[in-house]
Amino acid sequence: LSYVLLNGTSSEIFDVVLTQVVDAYVVYVYINSSIVPVKSYQINLTFYKHGYENQTWTITITIDIHPTAIDPSSDDVESVYTDEDGAFTIIYETVENVFIGGAELSYVLLDGNSTEISDVVLTPTFDAYIVYVYINSSIEPVKIYQIELTFYKHGYENQTWIITITIDIHPTAIDSSSQVLDTIYADEDSEFIIIYEAEDTLITGADMAYNIINGTSAEILTITYSQRTDHYVITVTFDESLIAGKNFTIELVFSKHGYEIQSWIVTISVFEKVTYDIDVEIVGTVQQLNTIQFQITLANLSSADIQALSLVDIKYVPSPVGDFVTIEYTFVFANGTRVTHSIQVEIGSDYTGLSEEIYIPWMVGEIYYTVTYTPTNGAIIESQTISNNPGLYPISPDFATLLPYLFQEFTVYMIVGLALTAILFISLTVYFAAIRPRRQRKSASKKRYLDKISKILTSVLSLRKVIVVHNETGLPLYEWDLGGAMTVDSSLVSGFLQAVSGMGGEISGGEAQAVRKIDYGQFCVTSASTEDLTTYLFSTGDISIDVEEGIASFNKWFNKKFQGTLGEQWDGITDVFEQASRVIIDRLSEDLFIWTLYPLSVNPIKEKDTLKLDSFSQKLYKFIKDYKEVTISVSLEYFNKSPVEETLSKLFELVDSSFLLRKRLR
Repeated sequence: LSYVLLNGTSSEIFDVVLTQVVDAYVVYVYINSSIVPVKSYQINLTFYKHGYENQTWTITITIDIHPTAIDPSSDDVESVYTDEDGAFTIIYETVENVFIGGAELSYVLLDGNSTEISDVVLTPTFDAYIVYVYINSSIEPVKIYQIELTFYKHGYENQTWIITITIDIHPTAIDSSSQVLDTIYADEDSEFIIIYEAEDTLITGADMAYNIINGTSAEILTITYSQRTDHYVITVTFDESLIAGKNFTIELVFSKHGYEIQSWIVTISVFEKVTYDIDVEIVGTVQQLNTIQFQITLANLSSADIQALSLVDIKYVPSPVGDFVTIEYTFVFANGTRVTHSIQVEIGSDYTGLSEEIYIPWMVGEIYYTVTYTPTNGAIIESQTISNNPGLYPISPDFATLLPYLFQEFTVYMIVGLALTAILFISLTVYFAAIRPRRQRKSASKKRYLDKISKILTSVLSLRKVIVVHNETGLPLYEWDLGGAMTVDSSLVSGFLQAVSGMGGEISGGEAQAVRKIDYGQFCVTSASTEDLTTYLFSTGDISIDVEEGIASFNKWFNKKFQGTLGEQWDGITDVFEQASRVIIDRLSEDLFIWTLYPLSVNPIKEKDTLKLDSFSQKLYKFIKDYKEVTISVSLEYFNKSPVEETLSKLFELVDSSFLLRKRLR
């Protein structure tokens, strides 16, 4: 066989080959598979054999295209969220329902652009194609896109398929268990637990906005939120001086790109200020040359009514315990002279306080007093002042009773006359019988007082940590770090200390109120116990007896203060102690003398009595008054020309007599 290509080239028709079968010849025409159909070729064939006549035969071969289709079960509609991509399963096949492998894809965006639909990618599987539509996650739902897909393969008919993809929005909800109401005192922050979720799963990374429906920006200072494991905590802070007795309504709006927005309305009720009655009882007979005491009782506190309602989740009940009442009393003498004094009385756990003894001088015709209670936290407890004139009982004192007063107030000339006649005898008697022994006693007393101050200051510098432990469970209720490089983990040591102090109790006869000491590592641990709890004080050295008595006093106070929380069985929650942290720290500062590290300030009520002080004490008072607040160390440096012992003792005396006030840490 020989052949001639009547059209086409050898690059299109590679070869024509003759193959003999039993009774015929098969002519194979080998074509280049890259030929683009549809195309026809004519070939002139010449058959020849030696001794036989040649014959020619013209054949026509058409290069055709495979007919194809898209299986109608293929995906053409899908909805996705902004954080997802679309995936369509499409079957590109022959008309004989045979899957066409190795196909390619082109696409046209019928709407939208490449910034919204970033790519369309074809991925083959065993019997179908997956078309992935990659969308820009910043698209704002709800939005619909149409894309024309074209499937093609050499030798096969092209097929187009239009798909529709909807960018949808996640449906969301606020879980019905989320808080809608909180009741607080004016000095508290309000907290709400809100669950913003989709398909019962917390939506993380959400944003929150708010609208104040009832209230003002002057009253509501900030509204913040933070994400926890399975909820959001919304914290509302207030100007505590403006909100007592008011209700606030706030709309919280939660949102996240691609998610449905949800709003939640919360209400905050603020208790009114606690009210009370000031009852004043005068202990002793109100008459000249006698001593009396003022017993102050804060009665009918409205906080007790609030607690009794039990209708709200009360975080704590405000209490005046530990606050001071100021009593200002005036003596009016027969000649019209008025002398005014002021004292402070601390309110105890039973809401009562007893003043120091007050001496009523001779010739006092009237007494007026004013009782003022200004609470530490005026945002939740009302201030109140009452005044009264109790009247005096008549008295006719004998000469022996009046004699000291007459010599002091009215008999100057008589004293001078008597002194001239007996001066030598009196002088000798006073010197040998009174002055010299008193000086000796004063010297010894002053030495003991300075020793006490020195030990207190040394002890304070060695204090490191206070831990209050629940006796029954051995768990820490409260802890306060006082600084230092050495630290103590309360959760690790509390059980050990309970066991060791328990053995110490057996050794000492089990006196629950006794102060015990044990060594723990680098620390000296001093403990004091009551029935419900034990307080441990960690120090780097031994502490003075005054600080030991202070830790015992604090332990009793803590037990009484939180008796209602501890109850028969404590639930292990320490929130109430953390919320009262400022009050607890202030009490520790008082009992453990930690106030010595903080600035002192003057008591303006006592300023009129400073003239009764010695000159050095007056200088100290004026120095601290001029500089507002001054620490003990600054005072020592300023008065460095005076002996340190004298400066320290005077400062402590001024604090003890209320001329100087320690810093309140509440």
